[in-house]
Amino acid sequence: MKEHMKKLEIIHLRLGGKHSAGLIDLVRTSIETERSPTEVRVYHHATVDTDIAIHIRSSEKSACTSDLGIRLTDALREHGMVEHTVWIEEKNRDRNQWQADTEEEHDHA
Repeated sequence: MKEHMKKLEIIHLRLGGKHSAGLIDLVRTSIETERSPTEVRVYHHATVDTDIAIHIRSSEKSACTSDLGIRLTDALREHGMVEHTVWIEEKNRDRNQWQADTEEEHDHA
């Protein structure tokens, strides 16, 4: 079976003013019109009230930004500074290999 790469888009918004309740509605409206299978989560920074992050997870084959990501980024620009990045998940590795790599990094520090 061919494995699909997993993509994560992160949209980071630093608000230009106070947090707007309508902002979350804007995000929800954009998500509701999405037809492709995606998982969207919205986060707020633990200590910086004006920072919001939107994570869009999908199994698309393309490393390009999604239509949803582009729509959200364009809509959020009027609220502050926006950064939109795309990340591709590393292939699954044996858990012990990850642990060995991590321990080796700490030994060299």
